[in-house]
Amino acid sequence: MAIATGGIAQILAGMWEVLFTLFGSFWLSYAVILIPGSGIVASYPTLHELHTALGFFFTAWFAIAVLITFASLKKPRLYIVLFAFVSSAFAFLGAGEFTAIHALTTVGGALMIVVALIAYYLAIKILIAADQPPALPI
Repeated sequence: MAIATGGIAQILAGMWEVLFTLFGSFWLSYAVILIPGSGIVASYPTLHELHTALGFFFTAWFAIAVLITFASLKKPRLYIVLFAFVSSAFAFLGAGEFTAIHALTTVGGALMIVVALIAYYLAIKILIAADQPPALPI
């Protein structure tokens, strides 16, 4: 899923909308990190070093997501909510990696599920709006 739907499909969609390319890049890079054959996880001598590196990875994506959240302030409210959730998810995922507190990582994952639901809602809204007057509230 991370490579095909999260990565390749979003990068292809990025030909029309640059944010898809950005988040497609996230999913591809995260998937490559986790694929055993890439050797990335095995290259860290200790789990602590791996989790610290992943903490920095998620912190970098948190910074990007915060910038996108500010850039979305003139969009409809649901876009702002979407990117605020993305930012929060990356913050929790990074904090979970840095502190080894599994509950923080779980919250980050749950927030990403909320992000997916909001994004799917927006996608459906956009598809409906393309063919007829708006039927779902933003």
